[in-house]
Amino acid sequence: MRILIGTDIRATGSETAWELGNRLASALAVSHDVHVVRPAANRQDAPAIAAPGVTEHPIRSMPLVGRRNRRISVPIGRRRRVREILDRVRPDVVHVLGQLSLCRTLVEAAHDRGIAVVATSHLTPEALADSVLLGGGGRAVAQEWLWRNAARSLAQADVVTAPTPYAAALVTVAGIRPVHLVSTGVDLARFRPGIAADAFRARHGVPAGPTIGFVGRLDPDKCLDVLIRALPSVRAHVDARLLVVGDGTARPRLQALAGRLGLAGHVVFTGFVPEAELPAAYAAMTVFATAGAAHLRAGTLLEAMACGRAIVGPDAAAVPGLMRQGRAGLLFPPGDAGALAGRLVELLTDPFRTATLGLNARELAGHHDQRLTAAEFDQLYRNARHPAQGADR
Repeated sequence: MRILIGTDIRATGSETAWELGNRLASALAVSHDVHVVRPAANRQDAPAIAAPGVTEHPIRSMPLVGRRNRRISVPIGRRRRVREILDRVRPDVVHVLGQLSLCRTLVEAAHDRGIAVVATSHLTPEALADSVLLGGGGRAVAQEWLWRNAARSLAQADVVTAPTPYAAALVTVAGIRPVHLVSTGVDLARFRPGIAADAFRARHGVPAGPTIGFVGRLDPDKCLDVLIRALPSVRAHVDARLLVVGDGTARPRLQALAGRLGLAGHVVFTGFVPEAELPAAYAAMTVFATAGAAHLRAGTLLEAMACGRAIVGPDAAAVPGLMRQGRAGLLFPPGDAGALAGRLVELLTDPFRTATLGLNARELAGHHDQRLTAAEFDQLYRNARHPAQGADR
């Protein structure tokens, strides 16, 4: 089949490796002709081969307000450009990974042309409204408007999916049924236990010893200040350091916070790390920790689990479900730095327990093999194209 994937936000620099569209396109390209429509990395890029079997069709873009590593499509000319791409590519299925302006335009144009549409919801309008730095009243208005438009776009799709039970519940509450549960997926061959970390540690100045790690974008919704505030209490019991892999708008503020707390020598900010280095980054960690309370698909959490790392995460959003309520690690009340410190000390002072949870994490990650994700979407694409036949299977 010829599959066209659409995404609303283009992550540049440190986030590129974690984009859902990149992973899905690569996994599907093994057996399909895959095309990707998303905002251009610069103002305007030409169509190009993004990876073997994957052709990218960039849309003129501009930076998302307040987020230097994220770009969105420019409204002027977007509808015409989308229609031109659909008429040239002639996809069998359009799969959108969002419900914002570009993906909504794709859904409408595909619907007009009788092309089957699969829609995946993995971003809350609340998170987007927060990201554009609106005030309290403006944020509430933006959330309501975004939810209304997201629901309208999802209602036009032939098949709707979500990556976690929590994300599916949000879509169901918005009035969309049925919702198919399909994992984000993780490359178990790349992200696995036993990867050497010495070169990564040396390159980024990470001393040997107990290491708490985080991988992702450094933006306010990730609540990394909670993780940094927990570190002094952890260090009262264990000579541990914090490894922060990634970049984002909050980095200067987080570095300043570490300095004020006397932690400058115990927190390593790597900045952007190439995708090829990510498995070694996880290998350099004793425990993976995340404090963000709005995870819907938690791609980096799955990567850490696949690498056999015990997890410490908030008891919120999709995290408890992915960790199977503690089988892969420990949970703490969101925003509670003291409780987070306690959970980290529990693991860093008990290597056997940490190793056991890491083994469980790898086992649980096995249920999210990206090959299974590609196979599930393959079947959903066929069902979307031939609903009656799909219902008989």
